[in-house]
This record gives sequence, structure tokens and C-alpha cells, in this order.
Amino acid sequence: MPEGVKNLEFLNNLQTNRELRLSSNLNRVNLIKQQKTFLIEDKNYKNALLINRRRSHRTLLCNNDVFGCR
Repeated sequence: MPEGVKNLEFLNNLQTNRELRLSSNLNRVNLIKQQKTFLIEDKNYKNALLINRRRSHRTLLCNNDVFGCR
């Protein structure tokens, strides 16, 4: 997997309805290919990722998952 995809840098180029503050968050998140899905991993345990509004440090992603950062 290309490094720009693994660390989610491509998200900086997305157009959204509102401004997103992604750059500091992207340094602490990895996306890892796991068979037919992806594992998203938060390297900073002070703040957790929010996957479907639940705190998580490591999660296998599914279709229609919604994620954010605290």
C-alpha cells in the first residue's frame, strides 16, 4: 500500500462543506490492509479515534463506518 494511503494523507485533498483540521491527526493514524478489509490504528493513546461514535485505538473497518477524532 502506498505510504500516502497508509497514513491517510489523501484526505487533505478532499473537498468538504466545512473546514477540517486533519494534518495533526493524520500523523497519529495508520490504515493497514487486513485481508478484505482495513484496520485503522491510532498511535496516540491520549486521544482515541471515534468509530461510529465509540472510542477506539484499533478497529477493523466495515462498510458505512463513520469515523472522527476527539
